[in-house]
Amino acid sequence: MPSCSIKECGARKNNNHPTLTLHRFPASQILPKTMLDSQPTSSAMVQQESSTSSQKEKIKILTEKCDILQRKVRSLNEKVRRRDQKIARCSEIIKHLKEKKFINTEESLILEECAGPEDFLTRQISKSRGLPLEKKYSEELRKFALTLHFYSPKAYEFIRKNYNTCLPHTRTLSKWYQHIDVEPGFTKEAFDTLNRKVKETVHPVICALTLDEMSIRKCLTWNPMAQKFYGRVDLGHDVNSDSVEEASQCLVLLLTAINGSWKLPIGYFLIVSLTGEQKATLVRTAIQLCQVAGVKVISVTCDGLAGNFSMFTSLGCNVLREQTLTNFKSHDSIVHIFIDPCHAVKLVRNAFGELRVFIDPMGREINYKYLELLLGLQQEKGLHLATKIGKAHIFFQKQKMKVKLATQLFSSSVADALEFCRNQLKLKIFEDCSGTVNFINIMNHVFDVLNSHSIRPPCWKKAMCPQNIGFIRALFESTIEYLKSLKLITGELLVESRRKTGFIGLIINMKSALALYEHLVEDTQILKFVPLYKISQDHLELFFSAIRARGGFNNNPNAVQFRAAYKKLLIRAEIREGGIGNCITLEQINILTCSSKNPVNAINELSQQTDFVEIPEDDSDLYNTYMEYLESTDLDEYTQRVLEYIAGFVTRKLSQTIKCVTCVSLMLGDENPDSLIYQKSRGGLQYASVAVPIPCKKGDR
Repeated sequence: MPSCSIKECGARKNNNHPTLTLHRFPASQILPKTMLDSQPTSSAMVQQESSTSSQKEKIKILTEKCDILQRKVRSLNEKVRRRDQKIARCSEIIKHLKEKKFINTEESLILEECAGPEDFLTRQISKSRGLPLEKKYSEELRKFALTLHFYSPKAYEFIRKNYNTCLPHTRTLSKWYQHIDVEPGFTKEAFDTLNRKVKETVHPVICALTLDEMSIRKCLTWNPMAQKFYGRVDLGHDVNSDSVEEASQCLVLLLTAINGSWKLPIGYFLIVSLTGEQKATLVRTAIQLCQVAGVKVISVTCDGLAGNFSMFTSLGCNVLREQTLTNFKSHDSIVHIFIDPCHAVKLVRNAFGELRVFIDPMGREINYKYLELLLGLQQEKGLHLATKIGKAHIFFQKQKMKVKLATQLFSSSVADALEFCRNQLKLKIFEDCSGTVNFINIMNHVFDVLNSHSIRPPCWKKAMCPQNIGFIRALFESTIEYLKSLKLITGELLVESRRKTGFIGLIINMKSALALYEHLVEDTQILKFVPLYKISQDHLELFFSAIRARGGFNNNPNAVQFRAAYKKLLIRAEIREGGIGNCITLEQINILTCSSKNPVNAINELSQQTDFVEIPEDDSDLYNTYMEYLESTDLDEYTQRVLEYIAGFVTRKLSQTIKCVTCVSLMLGDENPDSLIYQKSRGGLQYASVAVPIPCKKGDR
């Protein structure tokens, strides 16, 4: 029961009258006075009540403010979360595009190399904060936008719609394209770019000129902007007449930097066909324009067509008869000529496959039948002698354009397999294959040198440099005499026959390569080594593939489609061939790897627990029984040698992964001169112990 509010009052609430409270004053004179003094006045009571109500109001107001602030914090957190989702890195955006199937794997790899994350994120954050953005786009962001729009306009619109990536509008891309005039002829903007490149570079700019034709569809297409038809023959003179023939080919000239990592198309011409003199005029004009821009052209590369040989003759070279002069003079500089090595090797392969038999200088037969016998032996046994040849390599008539079918046929692995069948396996059908083995080895070594691009690889794949020039010069000089001495079965020299183009092309390349090395490395010392891969026609083939990719890998675009793709590629779009063209880049070749995750983890865990594993004496009989069971497999010598080679590969892969020293030592074996590994090893293959091939044999059975 509540008591009275007056101090020293002991009155209690009356139950009969809840609203009535009785007070009594004590009889003492002191206590009443104390009670009266302690009783607050009416004004004090009003002030106390107002103070209490104001505090409640303040608490209420503060509570409301706190609720508002909490809601604002939650809203800001959601805003930050949404902003973080929009501010995506390039890798996340590219991954999303790949998941949506707007781009493929090759295109995703190229896009990842284009964009710089620093500028990308800076523009995203600035835009999300409402800060002003720079009007000028950086080079990296410009490159990324052009490349993405080239591959997939839908992917570009998807990024602009769903991500706050600050990519330029498509109208901005169109304005960038409008500044470039890409009418047929030599492209002025390309030479302006070369001039700026020369001014920015401290060392001389050395380039190789490549030219080739690309087939286009014969048709006339009306351009409403230019108010004229496109598709007629046009050499840059803008002759718009109904009497002009419709073009069926497009001749493109491309510069590739020898001491740099870039390439640039400098012009194209819509043609039906050109004579050798007309091509020679275009080449001289191109070299002159490059010299005006400050670029030194040191070589001209083309394929082995008859018109190109006529062009070289018009330029002043002697290539058809004696091959005594493989360069020509342009003003004050010497320009060396090359026949594309890949095209030359394909021509040699075609002649070998159709003529069947050559005679080498020692009178030995170079017979195509040994390659067919090797293929039949491998198919019969079901195992390959560490070669890549198959039916497509031997019966190549329907796939003549594929370079890898020719280079893999003329490879050292095929020569080693033939020699292994003759020497180790003693097969009678391969008794007289020594001439064929020598021919294949020579072709392999020469192509490796002509296709070299770095000084890091070993042996013949190493680029021409002071360390190996002696070996390469000896190889080239002996090969030139070897090719000039090859004969048909009728006694006619190959270099004088109707199938001479590929052999003459290789001779020209070897002479030009030696002369080029003397000029660039020994005399002027402009370069430390000569990467001959930069001189090949592969770069132009990859450019053609990028143009075809623009139209959905259309092998026969019309003149307007070619012009549009050429224009986009000229605006610095980073395009790489997707593996559909006639060749592949060296960087796209993958290395086969071996994985044995579960067994390796088990062995490594066991080796961490104890250093030695004790085998009970009672288990020795079981081990011997197991070995006798495995050794009971009966296989012929061919299969045994191949399985030993496979066991060596397994041993090398496992020894790189397993941490147990005892297990690794048990797998390693000694050198065996009769094995396939000994025949094919160049220092990197591993021999397996006796126990390793046995499970392989059992598995093959």
